[in-house]
Amino acid sequence: MNVYEYSSNPNQRFVEIQKEELEKGEFASFSVQSMSEAMNTLSSGALKLYLYFIMNKNGYSFWLSKSHCCKVCGMSARTYFRAFDELIKKGYLSVVNNKHFFHEMPV
Repeated sequence: MNVYEYSSNPNQRFVEIQKEELEKGEFASFSVQSMSEAMNTLSSGALKLYLYFIMNKNGYSFWLSKSHCCKVCGMSARTYFRAFDELIKKGYLSVVNNKHFFHEMPV
């Protein structure tokens, strides 16, 4: 079954990770350049959400739960929504047909 056919709860958003392929190892691999860019351009809340996404391997997709993300990242719902909007505005998240795609570097 195609992942896009799965159902979700009303408070969830579909997210697919799209990032540079690196050497084999942990899923939390990232390029130094991308991390430096994120640290210098994102607010602390948006950086937490960026880290939440980048911990996954390239191509991984899932239904994002606001409550789980807030718990893991130690942020309020208000911070979550502001951070999510910031990632979209700064090009780290793109939206196509109501599907969100995370990018390691802004597009």
